[in-house]
Amino acid sequence: MKYMGSKRSMLSKHLGEILIKESERSTRFADLFVGSAAVAWYVAENCHTEVLASDLQDFAVTLANAVITRNEAVDATIIWQIWNEQARDYLSTQTGYNAARKFQEENWNRARVRFTRNAREIARDSTLPITKSYGGYYFSPSRLLKLMR
Repeated sequence: MKYMGSKRSMLSKHLGEILIKESERSTRFADLFVGSAAVAWYVAENCHTEVLASDLQDFAVTLANAVITRNEAVDATIIWQIWNEQARDYLSTQTGYNAARKFQEENWNRARVRFTRNAREIARDSTLPITKSYGGYYFSPSRLLKLMR
């Protein structure tokens, strides 16, 4: 099926029913352009078949495999604690961390223009490309530094 965009909504309509029915006579399912992994994830959870995720973008395959290769429940609390501690240690060594942290702690409900301008100024000094490109547009500087970890 050729489709650019989110297939998630199609799963709740007829695509989900078709996949379940077809999987009954199949041993494998290949999602060749996995994207957000919605289809691969759906098949892995609802069908008794092996699922393969493939895409030109490695992050899409990694996202899908994080779900479809699981064979036991994951304790998200433990993962979060470990990641958060490592991220804090890493962030404290980054240029602009103290300014970003101070910036994040301010109350910005009444100062949207100032928020955007200050976020972009902090992000501009970053050595991290995503922080530099998106700081003040989609994410605050401290959020970007956390995402980069």
